[in-house]
Amino acid sequence: MSARIKGIALVAGLLISTSALATAAQATPPGPGPAPNLPTPSNLAEGKLDGPVNIKQDGIGLKVHGGDATVREFDLTYPVGTYSGWHRHPGIVIAVVQSGTVKRQFKDCKVSTFKPGDAFYEVGDHFVWNPDAAIPAVLKITQIFPAGEEPREDSRQRCRPPAIPPTISPTATSPVG
Repeated sequence: MSARIKGIALVAGLLISTSALATAAQATPPGPGPAPNLPTPSNLAEGKLDGPVNIKQDGIGLKVHGGDATVREFDLTYPVGTYSGWHRHPGIVIAVVQSGTVKRQFKDCKVSTFKPGDAFYEVGDHFVWNPDAAIPAVLKITQIFPAGEEPREDSRQRCRPPAIPPTISPTATSPVG
């Protein structure tokens, strides 16, 4: 992990609306290997946050050390049976579940379930999937990471594959999420 990645710190909880930073953006780049029925990004917005930054208000803080940061916001739809594959992001990711259900697993193999209105974060190696056999899940994603870094990298499998609806193999790799 680079020093620039370590330089982005989240103090307390952070929810940022980046609608004012609306510029064209690309989806998270694909990882290796095929995976059917992938999560689908839409409504992409991306902007540059000039660094360094050290802001704090009402117990919420954001510190960006050593340069600029990229702020990216998008909707991510997990159709039935869709999963992210094991991966990590530089910086931080905050997700809000708009509809459906998702589960998240970190490398300690503990699983958390999130429903509409829940917010969660992604740091370190993790795996996200839609456990529902009938209903897609839609997330609003805010990602803050060092400018110039790739927004996602695949990582090795850390735990037994989770139970995913049988239409998909949980060992394939998804390019997003």
